[in-house]
Amino acid sequence: MSYELEGTLKEVFETKTFGKGFTKREFVITSSKGPDDRYPQHIKLTLIKEKVSLVDRFKAGQRLKITFDVRGNESNGRYYVDLQAWKIEAGDGSGGSAAMAGGGGESYDDDGPSGGRGGSKRPPRREYDDDDDTRDFGGGRQDGMPF
Repeated sequence: MSYELEGTLKEVFETKTFGKGFTKREFVITSSKGPDDRYPQHIKLTLIKEKVSLVDRFKAGQRLKITFDVRGNESNGRYYVDLQAWKIEAGDGSGGSAAMAGGGGESYDDDGPSGGRGGSKRPPRREYDDDDDTRDFGGGRQDGMPF
């Protein structure tokens, strides 16, 4: 079963190579509920084997739509979850994929690029300031600090 995630590319890590030529690359997508979301989610996804180059076509700050599978395993009584991406599409910044909305973006998966290059603009990049975080986590602190 596959899932989709839309967000802004935050960071791309270096490709790691393991025994017998297995390659893995991680990247982070920032997903939010809208422009006024105070608590955006930073979600790390993984590309493996021949898919590690899919993210090379995109820049930090670009809006993307990621299609991925949830993978899980157990090792020595501990459980691990991995989000393995297998398709990346350029988004148009309006919450949907430009490639699906009428050819305003690019899509990259096993077969290479599809869709046309469009003139769509992404929304301005938002900066987040942790100093204005006033969440109360009930930790018993009296000094106003959340942790």
